[in-house]
Parts: sequence; C-alpha cells; structure tokens
Amino acid sequence: MKPKITQDLKKYEELSVPYESEEAADAALIKFNEGLSRLRDECRISDVLVMAAVHVKSQQDGKTAIFNAPMAFGNSLHAPELAARLFSFFAGHVLDHAERLMSIIKGKQMQDESK
Repeated sequence: MKPKITQDLKKYEELSVPYESEEAADAALIKFNEGLSRLRDECRISDVLVMAAVHVKSQQDGKTAIFNAPMAFGNSLHAPELAARLFSFFAGHVLDHAERLMSIIKGKQMQDESK
C-alpha cells in the first residue's frame, strides 16, 4: 500500500468539536484504542503505532486544549523505528508542500515584476 494521507476538512471540523470534560475525552480514547486493537487482530497487523489527538474544553476557563494519546501495539522494540519512519514521511510531506508554496510565490513575484 502506498503511503496515504486522508484530508477531509468538513469531517475534521465535525470531529474537532471539543469534549466537555477530560473524562469524556479519555473515555473516547479508550474506546478508540479498544476498537483499534480489535481491527488490528482482524487484519493480522503485527505492529501499529498511532498518535491520536482530541479537543477538550477546559473546566477552568472554557478554552479548548488538545490532548495527545500515543498508542502502540505489537513489539515495543519496533515502535521507535515506526515512529522515525512516520516522522520522516510527514517531514517529507511538509517539505513538499513548502516547495510547492515557494514555487507559487516565486511565480507570482515574477508576474508582478513583469508588470
């Protein structure tokens, strides 16, 4: 399978509505972890590394915070290598976007200079 990034801004907006409490967010992460564990078993995936993030409304000031939850299944000795490969993939993805933006900016500068 080729590396895949799924971006659905509408879905992201829906899923970014903050949980009303840390307990509710924690319960959702536990449910996600359990579901991921079952899916891992069904698909016979030996090693899985996931970083999940949920939005939570602060009880003190009502501001939204993001809680991160790392989850790893399989051989814990493989987790650092998986994390490094994942970081490398996303760093490359970000650099690709940056290069595309720079070429767009340079193209606009060239157009502005020719006027």
